[in-house]
Amino acid sequence: MESTIKVILVEDDALCAFYMSFQLRKLGFGHVTTVASGEEAVSCAKRERPDIILMDINLEGEMNGIEAIRQIKEGSDIPVIFITGYSDEGIKARADAIGPAAYFVKPVDMRELGRKIESVVTASTGKAGPAG
Repeated sequence: MESTIKVILVEDDALCAFYMSFQLRKLGFGHVTTVASGEEAVSCAKRERPDIILMDINLEGEMNGIEAIRQIKEGSDIPVIFITGYSDEGIKARADAIGPAAYFVKPVDMRELGRKIESVVTASTGKAGPAG
């Protein structure tokens, strides 16, 4: 069953973005929009009004993932899951200050991520995920 949950995936590594987007669709998340920069994420979040944002922290361009989420959260309460290749405690502390729903370190177990997306979105919007 395909989910009505709208996901924005923010990932600047094209191969990683393709893989994660493919896996999310395979798990039943049919509405996945992928962008590569913090600036695009801010614009896309305003335009798309997603149910959840999956955000890489270290992005190319002027704006990292933490700053992008700060800007997005100024105008909305969209839940975010940070996904990063860095397990540095300083970066994690800065990300935690924003109040993410979760923090995953790459490589990500996609089934676990899918379950987390479902539980977070169901709690915040009442929408059921692919399994529900």
